[in-house]
Amino acid sequence: MNRTHIKKIEKCTHCGQNTTVYRRNIRSNMIYCLQTLYRNFGMESAPQIKLSDKLNVLADFTKLKYWGLIEYAGNNEYRITYDGIDYLCGNKAMQKYKWVYNDQVQSGPMNEENPYIFVWDIKKSPISKEIALENSVNRSEYHMSKEAELF
Repeated sequence: MNRTHIKKIEKCTHCGQNTTVYRRNIRSNMIYCLQTLYRNFGMESAPQIKLSDKLNVLADFTKLKYWGLIEYAGNNEYRITYDGIDYLCGNKAMQKYKWVYNDQVQSGPMNEENPYIFVWDIKKSPISKEIALENSVNRSEYHMSKEAELF
């Protein structure tokens, strides 16, 4: 199975159950769904099923929450975050790995390298300049609306 590798398995001192910390990484099918989410729905939330017809891709897509690239919007819907847009546009790098235990991000081992990667390190096709322009326009409108709320 290619999806992950295990950091360590230990026994719980209270119940004796095996506990596992998984090392997750961002893969190209996850980026494809992130692009689909942004291109088709913008900053609006979308039903997870509309992003791909492959169940394994959808299961991997939800792991982008560990990097803060998407957020759960309720009712089995997700929306892209501003960090997600910045990552898609190549304006931001993310750590390659996240270590997860019980659906919570944990700190990784000190002796293991965890480089920062850009979207083009995963998905070789370039992200369009159109998305980057939309991103800057949406951010400007967002910040102007937030400033208006303050006054």
